[in-house]
Amino acid sequence: FTESDDPIVGSVFSKYPQLEVVGWAGKTEGGIRKYKVKCHTCSKDNELYGEGIYECFKEAIKVNSAPCGCSPGPKWTPEQYEVRIKRICETRNYEFRGFVGDSIPNNKTLLDLRCKNCCHEWSTTNISHFTGKSFVNYEFRRTVQNGIPLKNFAFQDKTDDYFAWLGR
Repeated sequence: FTESDDPIVGSVFSKYPQLEVVGWAGKTEGGIRKYKVKCHTCSKDNELYGEGIYECFKEAIKVNSAPCGCSPGPKWTPEQYEVRIKRICETRNYEFRGFVGDSIPNNKTLLDLRCKNCCHEWSTTNISHFTGKSFVNYEFRRTVQNGIPLKNFAFQDKTDDYFAWLGR
């Protein structure tokens, strides 16, 4: 049958209704068909996701496995990591100076960072820690000595408050 006759083309994922199968993307050497899937959520962020079109297999469609940034564990490219890190740095007033090492970035790759407020530089934070919920920024750590706040501060992550962070 042809692409226009394929019942999967035009369908929407039940778990991810923003994902629409828009066409064929060819076949593997073993003859397994790949499909083009468009994420209407990801396509709104051109810088991070481009047109929001991905390739996946029929099985991924059947089990509602999202191939995009909407999935619980998206696979990021080096360029996407850089966009995400730079966006976070803007909110924290940091400068992203690059990845540490020569390998292709992954969640464990260390970042070369600099605080624009105090010029502190470090390269001990990995991507997963920096982009996750547990990151407490350098400025906050400078405001606490022996568990006592030294001055007013604002969390720049998703933690509720200072005492929740301390576990009290």
